[in-house]
Amino acid sequence: MSRSLLFYTVAQVAVYLGQFYLLIRAFAPLPLRSGLSAVAAIMWSKTLLPVSLGDLGIRESASIYFLGKLQVSEAAAFDSALLLFAVNVLLPAVAGFAVLMKSRVLQNPKASMQEPT
Repeated sequence: MSRSLLFYTVAQVAVYLGQFYLLIRAFAPLPLRSGLSAVAAIMWSKTLLPVSLGDLGIRESASIYFLGKLQVSEAAAFDSALLLFAVNVLLPAVAGFAVLMKSRVLQNPKASMQEPT
């Protein structure tokens, strides 16, 4: 494995953990060390159970369970997990769909498959 690939992987995980921690902090107070530990446990459990579309339901349930151990309300845990999904998956998907519609790739798929002459 190259060093740059390892760096980008670690950076991606760090950004994801940081985003989730900051979203939780937006709804409830949470110490840094225990908060990041809970977020890591949530992400680990989500990875172990890839049984739903976009991990919806798994991440939210794990958030309620692990953050509940730290006295974070169920609503705050659920809302932060759902908002994380919206920011990282839903928002880019909607933006990408809008770009595809504007570029007419989806409007005329046969024309986009032809090579330019």
